[in-house]
Amino acid sequence: MRIALTERLKALENKYPWSMVGVIITLLIAVGTLYFTDKRPELYVDIETNTAVVDIKGQVPNLRILYEGVDVRKNGLSLRILKLKIKNDSDIDILRTYYDPKDPVSIAIDSGKIVGADLIDASSSYLKESLSLTRYGEKAVLLNDVIFDAHSFILIKLLILHPDDLLPVVSTGGHVAGIDVIPVRDTSNVKDRRSTWQKTLDFGVALLRAFGVLLLLMVALIVAGVVISAPFAFIDSLKKKSVIKHYRDFVDFKLGNEDEVFLVEYKQGGSDQICRIQTLLGDEGFLNDACSEYSKRVANFEAEDERSQPPGLLEVGEDKREVYVTTLRNLMKNELIVKADGRWVVSPRAQDALGKFVGYLKSQGEISEVE
Repeated sequence: MRIALTERLKALENKYPWSMVGVIITLLIAVGTLYFTDKRPELYVDIETNTAVVDIKGQVPNLRILYEGVDVRKNGLSLRILKLKIKNDSDIDILRTYYDPKDPVSIAIDSGKIVGADLIDASSSYLKESLSLTRYGEKAVLLNDVIFDAHSFILIKLLILHPDDLLPVVSTGGHVAGIDVIPVRDTSNVKDRRSTWQKTLDFGVALLRAFGVLLLLMVALIVAGVVISAPFAFIDSLKKKSVIKHYRDFVDFKLGNEDEVFLVEYKQGGSDQICRIQTLLGDEGFLNDACSEYSKRVANFEAEDERSQPPGLLEVGEDKREVYVTTLRNLMKNELIVKADGRWVVSPRAQDALGKFVGYLKSQGEISEVE
């Protein structure tokens, strides 16, 4: 007897939740694409404060503002303080090996000159002790190569002397591995530089990443379960094949179609499946309810098209006893169950074949007497 390929595929579908596994794999790929590709460091310079040291509107007679002996107002100059936060705004640590010693990180202005540069705060004692600022000419400050842990920062203050009518523009230089450019963001007049959309997007990304972690844990548990159960499933498969081979050698009669049907059912579901079939065929009321329910369901599908069949599990009667559609269909298709005088009955040859096989399984300890 040959079992159709679709029958085997349906049996696998009933045994394993392939649809759920497919959904999990799809979600895992989507989350992994977002979660694992964002692995580049991000270094930013935020202008937190940009204020004039003295802001006087209009002319004030006899007022002189001197800086190192120079009359600032008389020479059309202005003193300005910039507070800059340099932050590693990523989940990646920036190590010393990330820097190019020939092209250090620098902060520069396009007009005026830097007359003072100080570190005023840092996110860690290491940065407070290790970071140093070196003025490079009049318009730039160099930072030494320090480790910026994920989300760490330093806060520096620049004192700039510049033409009164020309505000200095801050720029960055230097090369850090994984960073194409160090952006400068002016946050001095904005409490939160992110738009409402950006905040929503960031929150969504955070939720998706958290979901990704949970999904990874779930997949890891599934994989662990498959890995652990695979050897047992393989051993069980070998055992069932051995039982079938031994039964073929044991019997002193030629196996008929009914015998082959039960052997296939045993190969797919083991002794538990044979017990379910024995229960179904041994209870006339249960059998007729199941066959009637199947006939009603199949009437709503294309009965001749094996790709279109009722759901894989039928719930029969008030107590919702379960019957596998593939099993019931296989028994009916091979005429182990036939209709006579308006009632579904088990063929005598099927009863005989099942009785012999169950008796053999009991003799081998596969089925207990209680079952």
